[in-house]
Amino acid sequence: MVFGGLHLSPLIAANPKQTSLYARRGKALAELGRWQQAESDFREIIAQNPKNDDAWFNCALLRLHAGDIAAYHTVCQKALEVFPPIPNVLVTNELAWMCVLGPDCGVAPAKFVALAERNIKREPTANHFNTLGAALCRAGNYEQAIQNLDRSIDLQEGKGVVDDWLFLALAHHHVGHRDLAQKWLAKAVQFLNALASDAGGRLPLWNERLSWQLFRREVEAQMKY
Repeated sequence: MVFGGLHLSPLIAANPKQTSLYARRGKALAELGRWQQAESDFREIIAQNPKNDDAWFNCALLRLHAGDIAAYHTVCQKALEVFPPIPNVLVTNELAWMCVLGPDCGVAPAKFVALAERNIKREPTANHFNTLGAALCRAGNYEQAIQNLDRSIDLQEGKGVVDDWLFLALAHHHVGHRDLAQKWLAKAVQFLNALASDAGGRLPLWNERLSWQLFRREVEAQMKY
């Protein structure tokens, strides 16, 4: 990632149809917080290959981060239009996650909940229960969301991941379980604060960190933590 990925620019100029180069440069720019330049590369990938789910997800995330809710809606709506009704589980999972990044993605909740439910039927893994729990939370089905997020944690030997904890905090908050909501938010905050202070550690990918930042901000605002 030398010079924020700009060392790839001559290669891109020489190979403008090689989308993997845009992906590498976009990731490098995003890691440096150069959001607009990164998004430009992700949009170029979509222009050349509309079936690139990673690029759609990244564009949706960056529009939401920029506070452009209308554009976030548009990205989610267009992405669901270009993929087949039954994509593979990896694509299905990413499309569902794209739709739960914000409180409202501009897509009927039944659509992204159905994507997550389909993955559970194919592969009932912790990751897919996590996605379904988040989707149900966005759909306002908080009790079911809690059940699926708890199942995700059970399948991870009771540990879970920060996505589980943040959506559990949100779901418990909405059903009036104040103590449980505070418990899960505190666990997520502890993890995220430790992550931010661990300068020498290996950080998760930029889009994971940015997603967690948005989720945390949303939950804390709702709970006035």
